[in-house]
Amino acid sequence: MVCPACQSPNVIPDVEIVDHSHISEFSLSVKVLAEPNAMIFTGRVNSELRARVCGNCGHTTLHAVDHKALWQAHQKAEGLTT
Repeated sequence: MVCPACQSPNVIPDVEIVDHSHISEFSLSVKVLAEPNAMIFTGRVNSELRARVCGNCGHTTLHAVDHKALWQAHQKAEGLTT
């Protein structure tokens, strides 16, 4: 893995992203609703966000841990799967 900004190989691959705005610490996450028009059972799929941080220039990218489940929920919401 190399940094896309400076091409350095000094990349920290799996950094936790923490929200300190509440009394407790929470990991940041993203969500996709497989049934966005539903009142109750929305098919909510969450995935924790993690970061890759360059130790050379500080460039940071985010990635979803459970990206496959997010994609499946998105496809279902768009009517691409059952």
